[in-house]
Amino acid sequence: MSATRNTFKVHFYVKWKEVQPDGKVPIFGRITINGEPKTFSTQQSVTPNLWDIPSNRAKGKSVEAKNVNDKLDDMHTSIKNTYDSLKKENPSVTSEEVRNTFLGIDVVDENKTILYQLDEYYKEWGKRVKKSTAERHVYYRNAFAAYIPKKYGVSDLPFTKLNKEFLVNYYNYLLDELNYSSGTAYKAIQKIQRIGFIAVKKKWVKQYPFGYFAPKPKYKKREYLSDEDLITLMNFECGNHRRRAVRDMFVMLC
Repeated sequence: MSATRNTFKVHFYVKWKEVQPDGKVPIFGRITINGEPKTFSTQQSVTPNLWDIPSNRAKGKSVEAKNVNDKLDDMHTSIKNTYDSLKKENPSVTSEEVRNTFLGIDVVDENKTILYQLDEYYKEWGKRVKKSTAERHVYYRNAFAAYIPKKYGVSDLPFTKLNKEFLVNYYNYLLDELNYSSGTAYKAIQKIQRIGFIAVKKKWVKQYPFGYFAPKPKYKKREYLSDEDLITLMNFECGNHRRRAVRDMFVMLC
């Protein structure tokens, strides 16, 4: 009986609807073995009108097209070499194994990944805070969980793949694509930074992965009350003595 022949293919494509602030679109890759596809982010982007669908490459001889194509060619070669190496050890190698090995996450335990640890942290932290506070952070958590597969093509990332650039890019994503205010975006990344310190404490990484990153939130400038506003406030009937006392103290401080 002849050995089963694997079908192997690497395909690059762009996500047309995910236009970035600079007008470019992200390039993703797809590894398919025996009809089983697994996607990943190439961490590259291209000007939309340069992308040629039939060739799965950028067209033309511009500097941008050449840089993009050179990087994609290098990736294709690296993935093919990874596939050939794994196939020698296991003829039934899967597309997921090839992708994970190429990305460098094939030997990482599940509990040493950023999203998994963030969820574990929230489970304990949520028991110590008000329900409304915990619910607000669920919103932050879900935004982060959606970001990883959108930008990297995988469901989670090991701490060894994280760095300051990762955190800065996520912060900018919250500002530019989700329209977070700078203050809200800063709150959203604080727990992620906390998990980085936990990874160091547990010796999953040798040093804090995110470096020094402390963006300064830009708060709205408060407007002053006009003389007319103060007179209106002074003449307002508060209803009980406590509210009147608070009003009077406020007016005295103005």
